[in-house]
Amino acid sequence: MRTPFKNHSMILLHSANESAGRHAVIVLGLLTLALLAGCLGGSVGQEGPVSLSLASDDNVTHEFEVSVVDGEVGPNAVAFHRDNQSVVYTGYGQGLTTVNYNTTIHHVRRIELPANRTRTVGTHRVPAGETKRINVTDFETGDTLVVFDRREGRVVALVAANCDESGLDFVSIIAGSARTSAAYGCY
Repeated sequence: MRTPFKNHSMILLHSANESAGRHAVIVLGLLTLALLAGCLGGSVGQEGPVSLSLASDDNVTHEFEVSVVDGEVGPNAVAFHRDNQSVVYTGYGQGLTTVNYNTTIHHVRRIELPANRTRTVGTHRVPAGETKRINVTDFETGDTLVVFDRREGRVVALVAANCDESGLDFVSIIAGSARTSAAYGCY
């Protein structure tokens, strides 16, 4: 008679192990779905205004011209006007671009962005040693934020930032005496 009890308890143990295995698979499945929902169901795109920080870490005032270009700037879409030289065309794609112009060589007076796709946000004067923070509104997913850094009437740097489909969160620009540096973040 011991044999039937042994077999019966083995069947119960087997069923308990199967049940625990099924529960583990269900829990793992639900966990996977929850993770995927978080990754795929999270917000995609521009979630609000772009936070822009402009700083002059120099001994002179810098003037920052802020614009938004609809979409990517694209190839050959930016015209650089230099003193006594021909106009140079270039363009920018995704990510962060910072171009510093050596004022003794380039003498960039003016930069033209694509006229039919650009809106001017404003010009902001930042005195030496100060920082100004602004929010750039009406910024849409895929747009490009473009900032010209002017010192003493000349364009000394260009910063362009674009985050494609994720949306642009912030751009921070520090203008120094020798160069302008920038950082950015996407959502």
